[in-house]
Amino acid sequence: MVCTEELGAKKPEDLAVVLGDDLDRYVCAVGKIHSQVLQVRNLLSKAQGIQRAMRTDFNKAAVEVQQEAAEQKTTRGLREPDAGSLSSFNSQRPDHSGR
Repeated sequence: MVCTEELGAKKPEDLAVVLGDDLDRYVCAVGKIHSQVLQVRNLLSKAQGIQRAMRTDFNKAAVEVQQEAAEQKTTRGLREPDAGSLSSFNSQRPDHSGR
């Protein structure tokens, strides 16, 4: 079979003469190859879309993890006071209980 690059470089008139009776077979073969290439291209395009969606999901999850880590960090910094500091606070409050 002749290389497709060689076929593409020729004029249609030359191909009609050179290929002769094989012209129909070449047209059919190239049509099948073209169909297969289109199928593969569609699959690759779908794969790209899936990959983009996966990347977006991953990035969203990463942001959530970073936000949770930041929240935990600020929560640790704002710990509740321990019992000792509450007792000293209560001892400084005036007693309004009426006792």
